[in-house]
Amino acid sequence: MDFDPAWVFGAVIVLLTGWTSQVLMARGVSSRGARGVLGSVPLIVGGSILAVLPHIDGVGLQIALLVVGSGLCGSIYVVCPPMLGEFTPVSQRGAVIAIYGAIYTLAGIIAPSVMGSVIQRAGGLLEGFMTGFTINAVVLIVSGLLGLLLLWPNTERARLNAQAAQPKFA
Repeated sequence: MDFDPAWVFGAVIVLLTGWTSQVLMARGVSSRGARGVLGSVPLIVGGSILAVLPHIDGVGLQIALLVVGSGLCGSIYVVCPPMLGEFTPVSQRGAVIAIYGAIYTLAGIIAPSVMGSVIQRAGGLLEGFMTGFTINAVVLIVSGLLGLLLLWPNTERARLNAQAAQPKFA
């Protein structure tokens, strides 16, 4: 039986993020803080860690940075379904969360193809992997920043409730 620290770290991040989010919500922190910020900031931090990876010497340190940088992205997966559930009508909630799951699992299909293409086009194997990790870093950082800008579940819920309350005229 092999022990994979990357999977263990990622699982700990998912569990810790879910628990932290629940504690924050119970203490009255807004959904934006307890879910939007809590899910987005680790993407930025993880992407920043991956961005420095090609510039670090020492295989052990590179592996540690790869484990931590990529593992932090698990935080977003655990906070998105509750955010979606906050403002999605009950009749559509299951479908919306299923569509969300389908979209994020597409990464499992797209990422290996992109990484393989990057590695094939690079001057060498190590250079290809480092370029791929840099691309991943950019995607994580941009996604985290977009999350900070766009994830306002309380505001979205209020907007949708206001629209639903307005009478519709023919």
